[in-house]
Amino acid sequence: MTAIIERVPADILLQIFEISKDQVYGDTKYCLFCFSRVCRFWRSVVQSSPILWSDIRLDVSARTVEQQAIYRLERAGETLLSIIIIFPYHYKEPGDQSAEALPVRLASIFRQTMPRWKLLALVAHLHQAQLFLDNCVGHTPNLSNLSITLYPFRGSEDPHDPPTLSVPFQRPRGTRLSLPAATLFTNCLPAYSSFGVAVTKLNIKLVAVRARSIGRIISVLASCPSLVQCDLGGSSYGTLIGELPNDVVVPLPHLVDLRVSNIPDPERLLGVLGLKALQSLCIARFHWARAMPGILRRIFQTCDSLTAIDIQQGHGGLESYDDSLTQEWIVLPSLAKFTLSANAAIYPLLRRLSLPQAQTLIIDNAPHDITHSLMSSSTQLTSAIFSMLSNEIPRHASVIPLPNLSSLVIKRSFGLLSCIFAPHLNKLTLSDGGASGPPAGSALRSLLERSDPPLQSLVLFSVGITDEDAIWCLRRSPRIETLQLHNCLISDATLRALQIPPPPEQGAGTDILLPRLKSAQITSNPRVTTQAVMAFVMSRNALPSTAIS
Repeated sequence: MTAIIERVPADILLQIFEISKDQVYGDTKYCLFCFSRVCRFWRSVVQSSPILWSDIRLDVSARTVEQQAIYRLERAGETLLSIIIIFPYHYKEPGDQSAEALPVRLASIFRQTMPRWKLLALVAHLHQAQLFLDNCVGHTPNLSNLSITLYPFRGSEDPHDPPTLSVPFQRPRGTRLSLPAATLFTNCLPAYSSFGVAVTKLNIKLVAVRARSIGRIISVLASCPSLVQCDLGGSSYGTLIGELPNDVVVPLPHLVDLRVSNIPDPERLLGVLGLKALQSLCIARFHWARAMPGILRRIFQTCDSLTAIDIQQGHGGLESYDDSLTQEWIVLPSLAKFTLSANAAIYPLLRRLSLPQAQTLIIDNAPHDITHSLMSSSTQLTSAIFSMLSNEIPRHASVIPLPNLSSLVIKRSFGLLSCIFAPHLNKLTLSDGGASGPPAGSALRSLLERSDPPLQSLVLFSVGITDEDAIWCLRRSPRIETLQLHNCLISDATLRALQIPPPPEQGAGTDILLPRLKSAQITSNPRVTTQAVMAFVMSRNALPSTAIS
Protein backbone atom coordinates (compact mmCIF):
# COMPACT_ATOMS: atom_id res chain seq x y z
CA MET A 1 0.00 0.00 0.00
CA THR A 2 1.38 3.43 -0.99
CA ALA A 3 2.16 5.78 1.88
CA ILE A 4 0.26 9.09 1.99
CA ILE A 5 3.44 11.12 1.55
CA GLU A 6 4.09 9.29 -1.72
CA ARG A 7 0.66 10.05 -3.15
CA VAL A 8 1.35 13.78 -3.62
CA PRO A 9 1.97 14.44 -7.34
CA ALA A 10 5.56 15.31 -8.20
CA ASP A 11 4.68 18.75 -9.58
CA ILE A 12 2.79 19.69 -6.40
CA LEU A 13 5.61 18.33 -4.26
CA LEU A 14 8.12 20.40 -6.21
CA GLN A 15 6.09 23.57 -5.54
CA ILE A 16 6.02 22.74 -1.83
CA PHE A 17 9.78 22.19 -1.82
CA GLU A 18 10.36 25.50 -3.61
CA ILE A 19 8.22 27.42 -1.13
CA SER A 20 9.91 25.71 1.82
CA LYS A 21 13.36 26.38 0.39
CA ASP A 22 12.57 30.09 -0.07
CA GLN A 23 11.74 30.34 3.66
CA VAL A 24 15.20 29.13 4.66
CA TYR A 25 17.75 31.71 5.76
CA GLY A 26 21.22 30.60 4.77
CA ASP A 27 22.26 27.53 2.84
CA THR A 28 19.29 25.66 1.37
CA LYS A 29 21.18 22.40 0.88
CA TYR A 30 20.36 21.24 4.41
CA CYS A 31 16.66 21.71 3.68
CA LEU A 32 16.99 19.68 0.48
CA PHE A 33 18.91 16.92 2.22
CA CYS A 34 16.15 16.66 4.84
CA PHE A 35 13.53 16.27 2.11
CA SER A 36 15.68 13.62 0.43
CA ARG A 37 15.75 11.46 3.55
CA VAL A 38 11.96 11.18 3.90
CA CYS A 39 11.45 8.50 1.24
CA ARG A 40 12.70 7.35 -2.15
CA PHE A 41 9.98 9.23 -4.01
CA TRP A 42 10.83 12.54 -2.32
CA ARG A 43 14.51 11.91 -2.94
CA SER A 44 13.89 11.33 -6.63
CA VAL A 45 11.92 14.59 -6.88
CA VAL A 46 14.69 16.54 -5.13
CA GLN A 47 17.49 14.97 -7.17
CA SER A 48 15.72 15.39 -10.51
CA SER A 49 14.64 19.05 -10.06
CA PRO A 50 17.43 21.44 -11.10
CA ILE A 51 15.43 24.47 -9.93
CA LEU A 52 15.87 23.32 -6.32
CA TRP A 53 19.65 23.44 -6.66
CA SER A 54 19.91 26.80 -8.42
CA ASP A 55 20.53 28.73 -5.17
CA ILE A 56 24.16 28.12 -4.32
CA ARG A 57 25.57 29.40 -1.04
CA LEU A 58 29.19 28.60 -0.26
CA ASP A 59 31.10 29.05 2.96
CA VAL A 60 34.69 29.20 1.75
CA SER A 61 36.00 28.20 5.18
CA ALA A 62 34.74 24.66 4.50
CA ARG A 63 37.47 22.34 3.22
CA THR A 64 35.16 20.81 0.60
CA VAL A 65 33.94 24.11 -0.84
CA GLU A 66 35.14 23.31 -4.36
CA GLN A 67 33.51 19.90 -4.35
CA GLN A 68 30.29 21.47 -3.05
CA ALA A 69 30.35 24.04 -5.86
CA ILE A 70 30.81 21.39 -8.55
CA TYR A 71 28.10 19.16 -7.06
CA ARG A 72 25.56 22.01 -6.84
CA LEU A 73 26.28 23.15 -10.39
CA GLU A 74 25.79 19.63 -11.73
CA ARG A 75 22.44 19.35 -9.94
CA ALA A 76 21.34 22.82 -11.13
CA GLY A 77 21.60 21.80 -14.78
CA GLU A 78 20.91 24.73 -17.12
CA THR A 79 18.78 26.81 -14.73
CA LEU A 80 19.52 30.42 -13.81
CA LEU A 81 21.83 30.63 -10.79
CA SER A 82 21.85 32.61 -7.56
CA ILE A 83 25.38 32.44 -6.14
CA ILE A 84 26.48 33.60 -2.69
CA ILE A 85 30.13 33.14 -1.73
CA ILE A 86 31.31 34.05 1.77
CA PHE A 87 35.05 34.12 2.35
CA PRO A 88 36.21 33.87 5.98
CA TYR A 89 37.16 37.03 7.84
CA HIS A 90 40.40 35.50 9.10
CA TYR A 91 42.48 34.69 6.08
CA LYS A 92 46.02 33.88 5.08
CA GLU A 93 48.09 36.73 3.81
CA PRO A 94 48.08 37.39 0.05
CA GLY A 95 51.65 36.11 -0.24
CA ASP A 96 50.41 32.64 0.66
CA GLN A 97 49.93 30.79 -2.61
CA SER A 98 46.96 28.75 -1.40
CA ALA A 99 45.13 31.84 -0.18
CA GLU A 100 45.44 33.44 -3.60
CA ALA A 101 44.61 30.25 -5.48
CA LEU A 102 41.27 29.54 -3.83
CA PRO A 103 39.37 32.55 -5.28
CA VAL A 104 40.93 31.75 -8.65
CA ARG A 105 39.90 28.10 -8.48
CA LEU A 106 36.36 29.02 -7.48
CA ALA A 107 36.22 31.49 -10.35
CA SER A 108 37.31 28.80 -12.79
CA ILE A 109 34.47 26.56 -11.54
CA PHE A 110 31.80 29.23 -12.03
CA ARG A 111 33.19 31.06 -15.05
CA GLN A 112 31.52 28.85 -17.66
CA THR A 113 28.11 29.49 -16.06
CA MET A 114 28.28 33.29 -16.17
CA PRO A 115 25.54 33.61 -18.83
CA ARG A 116 23.18 31.92 -16.35
CA TRP A 117 23.97 34.07 -13.32
CA LYS A 118 20.96 35.99 -12.06
CA LEU A 119 22.41 36.89 -8.64
CA LEU A 120 25.97 37.13 -7.37
CA ALA A 121 26.89 38.12 -3.83
CA LEU A 122 30.43 38.17 -2.45
CA VAL A 123 31.55 38.78 1.12
CA ALA A 124 35.32 38.93 1.17
CA HIS A 125 38.49 40.89 1.69
CA LEU A 126 39.59 43.17 -1.12
CA HIS A 127 42.20 40.89 -2.69
CA GLN A 128 39.86 37.87 -2.53
CA ALA A 129 37.00 39.67 -4.24
CA GLN A 130 39.25 41.17 -6.92
CA LEU A 131 40.94 37.84 -7.65
CA PHE A 132 37.56 36.19 -8.12
CA LEU A 133 36.24 38.98 -10.36
CA ASP A 134 39.44 39.22 -12.44
CA ASN A 135 38.99 35.59 -13.37
CA CYS A 136 35.31 35.98 -14.28
CA VAL A 137 35.55 38.24 -17.30
CA GLY A 138 32.63 37.75 -19.65
CA HIS A 139 29.00 38.30 -20.50
CA THR A 140 26.30 38.20 -17.83
CA PRO A 141 23.07 38.79 -19.77
CA ASN A 142 20.83 37.53 -16.95
CA LEU A 143 22.59 39.09 -13.96
CA SER A 144 20.02 41.28 -12.22
CA ASN A 145 21.42 41.46 -8.69
CA LEU A 146 25.05 42.09 -7.74
CA SER A 147 26.20 42.59 -4.15
CA ILE A 148 29.79 42.89 -2.96
CA THR A 149 30.69 43.50 0.67
CA LEU A 150 34.29 43.96 1.74
CA TYR A 151 35.29 43.21 5.28
CA PRO A 152 36.40 46.14 7.47
CA PHE A 153 39.80 47.47 6.54
CA ARG A 154 42.90 46.16 8.23
CA GLY A 155 46.42 47.27 8.90
CA SER A 156 47.63 50.30 6.99
CA GLU A 157 44.56 50.60 4.79
CA ASP A 158 42.67 53.87 5.18
CA PRO A 159 39.03 53.09 6.08
CA HIS A 160 37.98 56.51 4.80
CA ASP A 161 39.49 55.98 1.36
CA PRO A 162 37.52 53.07 -0.12
CA PRO A 163 39.23 50.95 -2.77
CA THR A 164 37.94 50.66 -6.31
CA LEU A 165 36.80 47.20 -7.32
CA SER A 166 36.90 46.41 -11.02
CA VAL A 167 33.74 44.64 -12.21
CA PRO A 168 34.58 43.04 -15.59
CA PHE A 169 31.08 41.80 -16.34
CA GLN A 170 29.68 42.72 -19.73
CA ARG A 171 26.32 42.99 -21.36
CA PRO A 172 26.21 41.78 -24.97
CA ARG A 173 25.41 44.42 -27.55
CA GLY A 174 21.71 44.66 -28.12
CA THR A 175 20.75 43.37 -24.66
CA ARG A 176 17.49 45.05 -23.77
CA LEU A 177 17.26 46.99 -20.53
CA SER A 178 14.11 45.00 -19.76
CA LEU A 179 16.42 43.07 -17.44
CA PRO A 180 17.77 45.84 -15.19
CA ALA A 181 20.41 45.22 -12.53
CA ALA A 182 20.43 46.22 -8.88
CA THR A 183 23.85 46.59 -7.26
CA LEU A 184 25.09 47.03 -3.70
CA PHE A 185 28.69 47.82 -2.77
CA THR A 186 29.82 48.05 0.84
CA ASN A 187 33.24 49.51 1.75
CA CYS A 188 34.25 49.82 -1.89
CA LEU A 189 33.47 51.60 -5.14
CA PRO A 190 32.75 49.74 -8.38
CA ALA A 191 34.40 50.35 -11.72
CA TYR A 192 32.03 48.98 -14.34
CA SER A 193 32.73 47.88 -17.87
CA SER A 194 29.72 47.67 -20.18
CA PHE A 195 27.69 46.21 -17.31
CA GLY A 196 27.12 49.74 -15.99
CA VAL A 197 24.52 50.52 -18.66
CA ALA A 198 22.25 47.84 -17.16
CA VAL A 199 22.45 49.18 -13.59
CA THR A 200 19.19 50.83 -12.56
CA LYS A 201 19.63 50.56 -8.77
CA LEU A 202 22.89 51.58 -7.13
CA ASN A 203 23.56 51.43 -3.41
CA ILE A 204 27.00 52.44 -2.11
CA LYS A 205 27.73 52.20 1.62
CA LEU A 206 31.10 53.50 2.78
CA VAL A 207 32.66 54.07 6.17
CA ALA A 208 32.84 57.76 5.29
CA VAL A 209 32.91 59.83 2.12
CA ARG A 210 36.09 61.87 1.68
CA ALA A 211 37.04 64.54 -0.80
CA ARG A 212 39.48 62.34 -2.69
CA SER A 213 36.83 59.66 -3.27
CA ILE A 214 34.12 61.96 -4.63
CA GLY A 215 35.67 62.01 -8.10
CA ARG A 216 35.42 58.23 -8.26
CA ILE A 217 31.81 58.36 -7.05
CA ILE A 218 31.01 60.75 -9.88
CA SER A 219 32.71 58.37 -12.32
CA VAL A 220 30.55 55.52 -11.03
CA LEU A 221 27.41 57.59 -11.58
CA ALA A 222 28.56 58.57 -15.07
CA SER A 223 28.98 54.88 -15.96
CA CYS A 224 25.36 54.15 -15.02
CA PRO A 225 23.24 56.28 -17.38
CA SER A 226 20.15 54.12 -16.79
CA LEU A 227 20.02 54.71 -13.02
CA VAL A 228 16.52 54.84 -11.54
CA GLN A 229 17.35 54.60 -7.83
CA CYS A 230 20.56 55.68 -6.12
CA ASP A 231 21.59 55.59 -2.45
CA LEU A 232 24.97 57.09 -1.56
CA GLY A 233 26.38 57.51 1.89
CA GLY A 234 28.67 56.57 4.73
CA SER A 235 28.12 55.02 8.09
CA SER A 236 29.86 58.00 9.72
CA TYR A 237 30.30 61.68 8.98
CA GLY A 238 32.80 62.32 6.19
CA THR A 239 34.98 65.28 5.27
CA LEU A 240 34.17 68.23 3.05
CA ILE A 241 34.22 67.49 -0.66
CA GLY A 242 35.35 70.97 -1.60
CA GLU A 243 35.15 72.57 -5.02
CA LEU A 244 34.55 70.46 -8.11
CA PRO A 245 35.45 71.41 -11.69
CA ASN A 246 32.79 73.64 -13.24
CA ASP A 247 32.62 71.57 -16.43
CA VAL A 248 31.59 68.34 -14.66
CA VAL A 249 28.04 67.35 -15.60
CA VAL A 250 26.56 63.89 -15.07
CA PRO A 251 23.19 63.52 -16.83
CA LEU A 252 20.95 60.96 -15.13
CA PRO A 253 17.78 61.27 -17.19
CA HIS A 254 16.04 58.25 -15.64
CA LEU A 255 16.88 58.79 -11.96
CA VAL A 256 13.70 59.12 -9.90
CA ASP A 257 14.93 58.31 -6.37
CA LEU A 258 18.10 59.84 -4.89
CA ARG A 259 19.30 59.43 -1.29
CA VAL A 260 22.46 61.06 0.04
CA SER A 261 23.66 60.75 3.65
CA ASN A 262 26.74 61.55 5.73
CA ILE A 263 28.28 63.69 2.98
CA PRO A 264 29.05 67.00 4.72
CA ASP A 265 28.62 69.21 1.63
CA PRO A 266 26.23 67.29 -0.64
CA GLU A 267 25.53 70.43 -2.66
CA ARG A 268 28.88 69.82 -4.45
CA LEU A 269 27.67 66.44 -5.64
CA LEU A 270 24.09 67.50 -6.33
CA GLY A 271 25.34 70.42 -8.34
CA VAL A 272 26.90 68.22 -11.05
CA LEU A 273 23.95 65.88 -11.50
CA GLY A 274 21.25 66.27 -14.12
CA LEU A 275 18.05 65.24 -12.34
CA LYS A 276 15.17 66.20 -14.62
CA ALA A 277 13.15 63.02 -13.85
CA LEU A 278 13.69 63.13 -10.07
CA GLN A 279 10.64 62.19 -7.97
CA SER A 280 12.09 61.54 -4.51
CA LEU A 281 15.00 63.36 -2.85
CA CYS A 282 16.42 62.49 0.58
CA ILE A 283 19.39 64.35 2.12
CA ALA A 284 20.45 63.44 5.66
CA ARG A 285 23.29 64.19 8.07
CA PHE A 286 25.09 67.02 6.29
CA HIS A 287 26.39 70.54 6.91
CA TRP A 288 24.32 73.52 5.85
CA ALA A 289 26.45 75.70 3.57
CA ARG A 290 25.90 78.92 1.66
CA ALA A 291 25.59 77.09 -1.66
CA MET A 292 22.96 74.60 -0.50
CA PRO A 293 19.85 76.82 -0.92
CA GLY A 294 20.87 77.62 -4.50
CA ILE A 295 21.23 73.94 -5.36
CA LEU A 296 17.88 73.11 -3.78
CA ARG A 297 16.27 76.01 -5.62
CA ARG A 298 17.58 74.70 -8.93
CA ILE A 299 16.27 71.20 -8.16
CA PHE A 300 12.88 72.55 -7.09
CA GLN A 301 12.59 74.67 -10.23
CA THR A 302 13.66 71.99 -12.70
CA CYS A 303 12.15 68.82 -11.23
CA ASP A 304 8.42 69.16 -11.76
CA SER A 305 7.91 65.46 -10.98
CA LEU A 306 9.09 65.69 -7.36
CA THR A 307 6.62 63.90 -5.12
CA ALA A 308 8.69 63.49 -1.92
CA ILE A 309 11.41 65.63 -0.30
CA ASP A 310 13.14 64.63 2.93
CA ILE A 311 15.90 66.92 4.28
CA GLN A 312 16.96 66.11 7.83
CA GLN A 313 19.73 66.28 10.42
CA GLY A 314 21.62 69.16 8.87
CA HIS A 315 24.34 70.58 11.10
CA GLY A 316 25.81 74.03 11.58
CA GLY A 317 25.00 76.57 8.94
CA LEU A 318 24.54 80.31 9.05
CA GLU A 319 22.58 82.30 11.59
CA SER A 320 21.06 84.31 8.78
CA TYR A 321 21.14 84.20 5.03
CA ASP A 322 20.08 86.80 2.47
CA ASP A 323 19.20 85.20 -0.84
CA SER A 324 18.37 88.04 -3.22
CA LEU A 325 17.79 85.56 -6.05
CA THR A 326 14.78 84.00 -4.34
CA GLN A 327 12.17 86.55 -5.36
CA GLU A 328 9.70 84.57 -7.44
CA TRP A 329 7.42 81.90 -6.06
CA ILE A 330 8.56 78.32 -6.57
CA VAL A 331 5.70 75.87 -7.02
CA LEU A 332 6.19 72.14 -6.57
CA PRO A 333 3.07 70.95 -8.41
CA SER A 334 3.46 67.21 -7.75
CA LEU A 335 4.90 67.16 -4.24
CA ALA A 336 2.88 64.95 -1.87
CA LYS A 337 5.25 64.71 1.13
CA PHE A 338 7.61 67.39 2.45
CA THR A 339 9.88 66.62 5.42
CA LEU A 340 12.34 69.30 6.55
CA SER A 341 14.58 70.04 9.49
CA ALA A 342 15.14 73.67 8.64
CA ASN A 343 18.08 76.03 9.01
CA ALA A 344 18.39 79.80 8.62
CA ALA A 345 20.23 79.24 5.33
CA ILE A 346 17.04 77.99 3.68
CA TYR A 347 14.52 80.39 5.27
CA PRO A 348 14.32 82.76 2.25
CA LEU A 349 13.67 79.83 -0.08
CA LEU A 350 10.96 78.42 2.18
CA ARG A 351 9.17 81.78 2.27
CA ARG A 352 8.70 81.58 -1.51
CA LEU A 353 7.72 77.91 -1.67
CA SER A 354 4.25 76.68 -2.60
CA LEU A 355 3.08 73.07 -2.14
CA PRO A 356 -0.44 72.91 -3.61
CA GLN A 357 -0.69 69.08 -3.67
CA ALA A 358 1.13 68.27 -0.43
CA GLN A 359 -0.66 65.70 1.70
CA THR A 360 2.00 65.25 4.41
CA LEU A 361 3.99 68.10 5.94
CA ILE A 362 6.70 67.48 8.57
CA ILE A 363 8.51 70.65 9.65
CA ASP A 364 11.11 71.01 12.39
CA ASN A 365 13.05 74.07 13.56
CA ALA A 366 11.41 76.64 11.28
CA PRO A 367 9.91 80.02 12.24
CA HIS A 368 6.16 80.19 12.74
CA ASP A 369 5.67 82.55 9.82
CA ILE A 370 7.34 80.10 7.39
CA THR A 371 5.30 77.20 8.76
CA HIS A 372 2.15 79.28 8.39
CA SER A 373 3.08 80.11 4.79
CA LEU A 374 3.73 76.46 3.89
CA MET A 375 0.45 75.38 5.46
CA SER A 376 -1.42 78.11 3.61
CA SER A 377 -0.23 76.73 0.28
CA SER A 378 -0.94 73.11 1.28
CA THR A 379 -4.69 73.00 1.55
CA GLN A 380 -4.78 69.29 0.60
CA LEU A 381 -2.95 68.22 3.78
CA THR A 382 -4.09 65.00 5.41
CA SER A 383 -1.35 64.78 8.07
CA ALA A 384 1.09 67.26 9.58
CA ILE A 385 3.85 67.24 12.21
CA PHE A 386 5.32 70.51 13.52
CA SER A 387 8.06 70.67 16.15
CA MET A 388 10.44 73.18 17.72
CA LEU A 389 9.07 76.15 15.77
CA SER A 390 10.80 79.42 16.58
CA ASN A 391 9.59 83.01 17.04
CA GLU A 392 5.98 83.91 17.72
CA ILE A 393 2.88 83.44 15.61
CA PRO A 394 2.34 86.64 13.60
CA ARG A 395 -0.32 88.79 15.28
CA HIS A 396 -2.61 88.99 12.31
CA ALA A 397 -1.96 85.47 11.03
CA SER A 398 -5.00 84.21 9.16
CA VAL A 399 -6.83 81.01 9.99
CA ILE A 400 -5.91 78.29 7.47
CA PRO A 401 -8.70 75.97 6.33
CA LEU A 402 -7.43 72.39 6.09
CA PRO A 403 -10.56 70.41 5.20
CA ASN A 404 -8.73 67.09 4.67
CA LEU A 405 -6.44 67.16 7.72
CA SER A 406 -7.03 64.02 9.79
CA SER A 407 -3.82 63.75 11.85
CA LEU A 408 -1.91 66.58 13.57
CA VAL A 409 1.16 66.41 15.82
CA ILE A 410 2.56 69.58 17.42
CA LYS A 411 5.61 69.72 19.65
CA ARG A 412 6.27 72.89 21.69
CA SER A 413 4.44 75.16 19.24
CA PHE A 414 0.90 75.13 20.54
CA GLY A 415 0.17 78.67 19.33
CA LEU A 416 -0.13 77.22 15.85
CA LEU A 417 -3.45 75.67 16.90
CA SER A 418 -5.03 79.13 16.81
CA CYS A 419 -4.39 79.32 13.05
CA ILE A 420 -5.88 75.98 12.00
CA PHE A 421 -9.40 75.11 10.91
CA ALA A 422 -9.59 71.31 10.61
CA PRO A 423 -13.21 70.11 10.62
CA HIS A 424 -12.22 66.47 9.92
CA LEU A 425 -9.35 66.12 12.39
CA ASN A 426 -9.34 62.58 13.73
CA LYS A 427 -6.10 62.34 15.71
CA LEU A 428 -4.37 65.10 17.69
CA THR A 429 -1.06 64.83 19.57
CA LEU A 430 0.51 67.64 21.61
CA SER A 431 3.83 67.09 23.35
CA ASP A 432 6.75 68.58 25.27
CA GLY A 433 5.29 71.76 26.65
CA GLY A 434 5.34 70.72 30.29
CA ALA A 435 5.09 72.98 33.28
CA SER A 436 7.80 75.27 31.92
CA GLY A 437 6.29 75.39 28.44
CA PRO A 438 3.47 77.60 27.14
CA PRO A 439 0.00 76.63 28.36
CA ALA A 440 -1.86 74.62 25.79
CA GLY A 441 -5.37 74.93 27.17
CA SER A 442 -6.48 78.12 25.45
CA ALA A 443 -4.96 77.15 22.09
CA LEU A 444 -6.57 73.69 22.25
CA ARG A 445 -9.91 75.21 23.18
CA SER A 446 -9.62 77.58 20.23
CA LEU A 447 -9.02 74.74 17.79
CA LEU A 448 -11.88 72.60 19.09
CA GLU A 449 -14.34 75.48 19.27
CA ARG A 450 -13.51 76.65 15.76
CA SER A 451 -13.26 73.27 14.02
CA ASP A 452 -15.54 71.03 16.09
CA PRO A 453 -13.55 68.03 14.77
CA PRO A 454 -14.63 64.37 15.18
CA LEU A 455 -11.59 63.54 17.31
CA GLN A 456 -11.12 59.84 18.04
CA SER A 457 -7.61 60.03 19.50
CA LEU A 458 -6.12 62.65 21.82
CA VAL A 459 -2.55 62.44 23.15
CA LEU A 460 -1.19 65.04 25.57
CA PHE A 461 2.45 64.39 26.47
CA SER A 462 4.05 66.79 29.00
CA VAL A 463 1.47 69.48 28.29
CA GLY A 464 0.65 72.39 30.59
CA ILE A 465 -3.14 72.13 30.76
CA THR A 466 -5.43 72.77 33.74
CA ASP A 467 -8.28 70.57 34.91
CA GLU A 468 -10.78 73.15 33.73
CA ASP A 469 -9.37 73.26 30.20
CA ALA A 470 -8.89 69.48 30.04
CA ILE A 471 -12.47 68.74 31.09
CA TRP A 472 -13.85 71.36 28.69
CA CYS A 473 -11.86 69.85 25.79
CA LEU A 474 -12.90 66.29 26.63
CA ARG A 475 -16.54 67.30 26.90
CA ARG A 476 -16.21 68.93 23.48
CA SER A 477 -14.86 65.69 21.99
CA PRO A 478 -17.37 62.92 22.76
CA ARG A 479 -16.11 60.65 19.94
CA ILE A 480 -12.70 60.07 21.53
CA GLU A 481 -11.85 56.37 21.75
CA THR A 482 -8.13 56.65 22.64
CA LEU A 483 -6.83 58.99 25.35
CA GLN A 484 -3.26 59.42 26.59
CA LEU A 485 -2.31 61.85 29.34
CA HIS A 486 1.36 61.76 30.34
CA ASN A 487 3.16 64.16 32.68
CA CYS A 488 0.45 66.83 32.41
CA LEU A 489 -0.69 69.36 35.01
CA ILE A 490 -4.10 67.80 35.49
CA SER A 491 -5.16 66.54 38.91
CA ASP A 492 -7.58 63.98 40.31
CA ALA A 493 -10.42 66.30 39.30
CA THR A 494 -10.02 65.34 35.63
CA LEU A 495 -10.15 61.62 36.41
CA ARG A 496 -13.19 62.10 38.63
CA ALA A 497 -14.93 63.81 35.72
CA LEU A 498 -14.06 60.79 33.51
CA GLN A 499 -15.57 58.30 35.97
CA ILE A 500 -18.89 56.66 35.12
CA PRO A 501 -21.41 56.63 37.99
CA PRO A 502 -22.65 53.21 39.09
CA PRO A 503 -25.82 52.09 37.23
CA PRO A 504 -28.12 52.73 40.25
CA GLU A 505 -26.95 56.36 40.31
CA GLN A 506 -27.41 56.95 36.58
CA GLY A 507 -30.50 58.83 35.53
CA ALA A 508 -32.00 59.65 32.16
CA GLY A 509 -29.94 62.80 31.86
CA THR A 510 -26.63 61.46 33.18
CA ASP A 511 -23.76 63.16 31.35
CA ILE A 512 -20.95 60.67 30.69
CA LEU A 513 -17.64 62.15 29.59
CA LEU A 514 -16.12 60.28 26.62
CA PRO A 515 -18.82 57.61 26.31
CA ARG A 516 -16.92 55.84 23.46
CA LEU A 517 -13.58 55.59 25.29
CA LYS A 518 -11.91 52.21 24.68
CA SER A 519 -8.26 52.82 25.61
CA ALA A 520 -6.69 55.12 28.18
CA GLN A 521 -3.12 55.69 29.38
CA ILE A 522 -2.80 57.94 32.42
CA THR A 523 0.87 57.99 33.44
CA SER A 524 3.39 60.11 35.35
CA ASN A 525 1.03 63.00 36.03
CA PRO A 526 2.48 64.53 39.26
CA ARG A 527 -0.87 65.82 40.57
CA VAL A 528 -2.79 62.60 39.93
CA THR A 529 -2.96 60.01 42.69
CA THR A 530 -2.95 56.25 42.29
CA GLN A 531 -6.32 56.09 44.04
CA ALA A 532 -7.87 58.37 41.43
CA VAL A 533 -6.54 56.26 38.59
CA MET A 534 -7.87 53.06 40.17
CA ALA A 535 -11.28 54.62 40.79
CA PHE A 536 -11.43 55.78 37.17
CA VAL A 537 -10.52 52.34 35.79
CA MET A 538 -12.94 50.50 38.09
CA SER A 539 -15.82 52.80 37.17
CA ARG A 540 -15.17 52.28 33.45
CA ASN A 541 -14.83 48.52 33.75
CA ALA A 542 -17.97 48.02 35.84
CA LEU A 543 -19.90 47.23 32.66
CA PRO A 544 -18.65 45.46 29.49
CA SER A 545 -20.09 48.25 27.32
CA THR A 546 -17.81 50.89 28.90
CA ALA A 547 -14.72 48.74 29.62
CA ILE A 548 -11.35 50.19 28.65
CA SER A 549 -7.90 48.78 28.19
